[in-house]
Amino acid sequence: MFKSKRKRAAELFETGSKGAGTVLSVQDTGTTVNNNPRVKMTFRIEPLDGDPTFDAEKTVTVPRI
Repeated sequence: MFKSKRKRAAELFETGSKGAGTVLSVQDTGTTVNNNPRVKMTFRIEPLDGDPTFDAEKTVTVPRI
């Protein structure tokens, strides 16, 4: 079953672990929403609990400055 973004965020906040992230890249997807670009961001996540470092991707719409 699908959860709302708010519920997923609350669940992650309660059960997730802390870490530090670094933005590795930001790539334009070529799509715009309300004249704002959609980009694919790649991050390197370093968990603070000693777990191995991993990379993650997220596609988001960002405001045009």
